[in-house]
Amino acid sequence: MLQSVQATSRDSYMTGWNHWKRWSPMFGTDSLMRTTPLHFLEDRENTFSLHECCVLSFLAHLRNNIGVSGKVACGYLSGVRFMLLNSGVDIRFLDNSPCIKATRAGLHLLHRAENPECDRKTLPVACEMILYAKNTLFNSNSIESMAICMAMQIGFCNLARVSEYTRTKGKHFFQAQHVVFTLTPLTEGGEPRYVSSTDAHLHSEADVTGMTWTLVTAKKDS
Repeated sequence: MLQSVQATSRDSYMTGWNHWKRWSPMFGTDSLMRTTPLHFLEDRENTFSLHECCVLSFLAHLRNNIGVSGKVACGYLSGVRFMLLNSGVDIRFLDNSPCIKATRAGLHLLHRAENPECDRKTLPVACEMILYAKNTLFNSNSIESMAICMAMQIGFCNLARVSEYTRTKGKHFFQAQHVVFTLTPLTEGGEPRYVSSTDAHLHSEADVTGMTWTLVTAKKDS
């Protein structure tokens, strides 16, 4: 099961899952939440469902007893989500529960408040900034400049990670083979034509009706 995710995610997932398995009996349930704790049965006016209570209690346990940051706690919960999903547990409540979404958002905000340097590392980039750089700072006759501008635009439009649109040590960066152009049909009512980016220069720009690109993400579990 864990072979379907990256090695770094695998380690994080197993750490979170191990914490979950140690926490479960303390709450009075099992790792798949099939057992209802006695204290939950006795309370007839539960505000949250059993699954919601388990997740909220687990996050509180990670913060107060284990002492991890809010960001790490949310990362561990992602590992629990993955393991529950692959164990046949309906995990839609994790995405739909308002209290869980609010708690996770609060933990992320707490992490940013406790680590001010996060704001400096995540400065917003607007499309106007990219266009300004393209029009005033880069040389339009330079292949390198054109490649940088295209990478910035693709990254902005696709909300891509840096490693997904620039060449890094990984093997999932954006390449010419991931781009396909759609051309007008040769005859009226015919099928559209598709050409690779390496052959696009052989056709007129007026014939191009669309472009499709594929981002090979490093997160196979997303």
